[in-house]
This record gives sequence, structure tokens and C-alpha cells, in this order.
Amino acid sequence: MHKIIFLRNINIQKINILNNVNKVNKVNKVNKSKVLNKVNKIIKRNPLLFASFFACIKNSIADFIVQKKIIKTKESKVIEKNKNSIIEKIDIRRNIFFALFGLIHVGAGQYVILNKIIPKIIPSLNRIPSPSKAVYKGMLIDQFIHCPLIYFPLFYTFKEFGENKNPKLTNIRKEYEKNIKDDMIISMTIFMPIQYINFKYIPKYYRVPILSSFGFFYCMFLSYFRL
Repeated sequence: MHKIIFLRNINIQKINILNNVNKVNKVNKVNKSKVLNKVNKIIKRNPLLFASFFACIKNSIADFIVQKKIIKTKESKVIEKNKNSIIEKIDIRRNIFFALFGLIHVGAGQYVILNKIIPKIIPSLNRIPSPSKAVYKGMLIDQFIHCPLIYFPLFYTFKEFGENKNPKLTNIRKEYEKNIKDDMIISMTIFMPIQYINFKYIPKYYRVPILSSFGFFYCMFLSYFRL
């Protein structure tokens, strides 16, 4: 009889523990949803600001990672030849200008282009989900007008100012002409599928952050091969 009572008490304790765990989980879920709702409201109220600083930080981190990788590679080669060589440091000027490119165009500029100008030309992009025909038009404007005429010219301008204390317009033009074909092919390969999803399903205030998130490795590519 005592054993039965003891076992019942254990079962009751287990049930109480499980109930408490479930209550804690429910509270945590409610708290998480409240936090996410608050974050969502902040982003919705300040989409331009969020897009700009998100892209700025992303570009800076991407370039920093790439520079560290380049430095390690150079160091390993140098150490083999001369163990007393001076270790290279992060190029702060380059990182600042790459971050500024993120702030000014990847964030703010693309917000205006993707969320204001293109939807004004194609009003049905303001609907979620957007019609496929409108999405394809938006993708074409982005990839074949925005990228070759605005994005890459600005990128090579920031590149020149970041690398040279005496920047020259001729250097910007030469770099652009040398790389534009490959840049366009890579950009289309990576971003056209992303932009389809972006224009069709994503609310406007999240379009640039989504693009920037997927573009993190693309920024690393630009930083490694173009800076």
C-alpha cells in the first residue's frame, strides 16, 4: 500500500514538473513572439535606416573576413621565406570605403530603387504575392539597368577611393570595362533567383535586408577579387 502511494506521489510530481516545463515553454514562446513583433515593428517604421546600416555592417564584416584570409595566406608564404618579416595589418581605409558603399548604395540606394522606383514603374509589385509577369519585369530592370549603370559604376568608384589617396576617373573606367562582363554574369547567376522570391513574396521593408543577407558571400567575392 505504501509502495502504491509512493508511486502515485512520484507520478504526480512528474506531471507537475511536465506542466511547469510546458508553462515555461509557453511563456518563452510568448516572449519570443513579442520580441519578434517589436523588432518587426521597428523595421517596418524605419525600413531605410535598417536597410542602410544592415548593408553597411554586412559589407564591413565581409571585407574584414576576406582581408584576414588574404593576410594569413601572405603571412604563411612570407614566413617560409623570412621569419622576421613584418606582419600585415587590416587596411582600415579599404574597409571603411567598402562599408560606405554598403551604407550609401547597397542599403539606402537599393532601398530607393527596389522599393520606390521599380514599384512606381510596376505598381503590381506592391502586392504580396506579386504577379509573375510584374516580377520578371522588376528583375530585368534591376539586373540590366540598375546593375550595369548604377551598382557597378558606384562600386568601382568606392573601390578607387578606398585604394588610392589620389583617385583617378580613368582607373574607375578601366576597372569597370575590364570586369563588367564577368560581374554581370555572376550577378545574374546569384541574384536573379533571389530577386524572383524577393519581388514576389517579400514585403518591401525586408527586400534589401534579404538581398544583403544572400549577398554576403557575393560581397566577400567582390572584396577578394575586386579590391
